[in-house]
Amino acid sequence: MGVKNLFDTDPPYAITYDGNTGAGSSWEPRVADPRGRSFTVAVEVKF
Repeated sequence: MGVKNLFDTDPPYAITYDGNTGAGSSWEPRVADPRGRSFTVAVEVKF
């Protein structure tokens, strides 16, 4: 189990052009995810 962005904080906003992804001014993709809080669950079963 896991939680991404536990405190549901907004990522920083990059005003400059991002040379890594080709994006204009938008959320900084290398630092955080603008979609907010997310949960993950994994299950493993062996027979």
